[in-house]
Amino acid sequence: MIVATLDGSPNCIGYYTLQIGSDSIPEAYKVKQRDYIANYSAFPAINLGFLAVDQNFQGQGLGELLLQDIFEIVADLTTYVGFYALTVQSMSAASTRFYEKLGFEEYSEGGGQPKMLYPIRIIIKILEEKPL
Repeated sequence: MIVATLDGSPNCIGYYTLQIGSDSIPEAYKVKQRDYIANYSAFPAINLGFLAVDQNFQGQGLGELLLQDIFEIVADLTTYVGFYALTVQSMSAASTRFYEKLGFEEYSEGGGQPKMLYPIRIIIKILEEKPL
């Protein structure tokens, strides 16, 4: 777990967790870029288990900063291990809108809690074009 704090404060204002694994590809997946995953029933992924920002700090860009950190870590991991995407399961309509705004795509509906992904090749391209 990675924790964000203010300078000199022990209080957590945001955090995230990552997990390594794979996920299945539903028959009617919605991903726009149907490149290599069209030939497989599952894909290797890094799952964003949790991304949270304290209510007092929401809407101030901390979530985006945490996601930038996640992108850097994911890119570093792909130096050693192959992954297709960074995935997340959205837990609410508000979080779905947040992830969509950042470029995640839904690939499984999940009954109001959609699974979403961000292809690794796009993360790497973003970091190459605009180093953080």
